[in-house]
Amino acid sequence: MAKKSLLTFTPAVDFTGYPFGEKVDFRAGVESSPVPAEYVDLIREKGMLAGAEIPTTAGIDVTAATEELK
Repeated sequence: MAKKSLLTFTPAVDFTGYPFGEKVDFRAGVESSPVPAEYVDLIREKGMLAGAEIPTTAGIDVTAATEELK
């Protein structure tokens, strides 16, 4: 199974999402917890990213964090 990349982002608006199939509340202006890169792409497509932000791994050990997704 391929490992998934995890990224953080800053939402432009408050919303509830389900990046891992479980409810997560995201708050405008507050950096998110790590979520799958595909989820960040979806949020970007919906225009819900703050500014022209480029999502980042924010110093997260992506390899270790993705082990939890297996």
